[in-house]
Amino acid sequence: MKRFDSAMFWDASDAMPHDGSMSGDSVSDGAFASGGSESFTNSLYPSAGAGKPLSHMSDFEQKPSVPAACKRVYVPMYYEKNYQYPLVVWLHNDGFNENQVCQVMPHISDRNHLAVGLRAPQLMDDSGQRFAWSADGESVAAASRQVDAVIAEMVSQFNIHKDRIVLAGYQSGGSMAMQIALRQAGKYAAVISMGGQMDWSLASGLQSGSLPGKPFSILWQRAMLDAGFDQQLILSDVQRVQSLGLPMELRQYQDDDEMSTVALNDVNQWIMRHVVAGEGIVSADTRCDASHDGWKSMQRTFSDN
Repeated sequence: MKRFDSAMFWDASDAMPHDGSMSGDSVSDGAFASGGSESFTNSLYPSAGAGKPLSHMSDFEQKPSVPAACKRVYVPMYYEKNYQYPLVVWLHNDGFNENQVCQVMPHISDRNHLAVGLRAPQLMDDSGQRFAWSADGESVAAASRQVDAVIAEMVSQFNIHKDRIVLAGYQSGGSMAMQIALRQAGKYAAVISMGGQMDWSLASGLQSGSLPGKPFSILWQRAMLDAGFDQQLILSDVQRVQSLGLPMELRQYQDDDEMSTVALNDVNQWIMRHVVAGEGIVSADTRCDASHDGWKSMQRTFSDN
């Protein structure tokens, strides 16, 4: 997350960024990170077998709770208890933690969404502040269970529209969001991946009509000046997504990083348009040398943020 802070360290005593960029009023009481020890991570990701995909929202309520130290809740300004909010479940990139949600949400919208950040399982440093995602099948299954659990907690504590739950993440967090959604399609309204790679290793057997549940919408944001940007690989991935019958919008940015205020504002606009208002994703002309019905591509240019 180098766009906002290239070397962010988190204060375990109050779980707020050292730069003071967020005020306590934006975070609900009691839902903060306090530490980051391996014991907390082990309790969040127990070594259990793969969970069975759930087909109904009520099944979220059967899940165990997530330790307060492993999640961070973001409550919008002027929270209105009688309004059903969309919920954004945020998965951070490698090297950060659940507190990242409080860095990104003010740039997405400080009023439109409830959000919760979830900690990755793999500890990366001795201070217990930086974590990473693993892409193997057992890790994805464990992450799926914890996403279910944290959604159940949020639904029990806040007024959330159960058909407007969005999985979103940055880089490896975006990749994990896609893996979870493909594993349990029908449980989430949409997936947003900011710079995440498409990993098909755990979804090789998926084909159109084989997804467990109704299709979910996808927003995939990619920085065209990133060293790992490969237009042909992206084209192949988009065609693979299309073959599953999933509506996708690809937004490409003339920048070297997806973590920009423009891209984050696009997240808000996309959720409000396609998740809240229910507007479908229509096909559009693209720069790729092929025909793509059912998905949309858009290029964005902007000044440095």
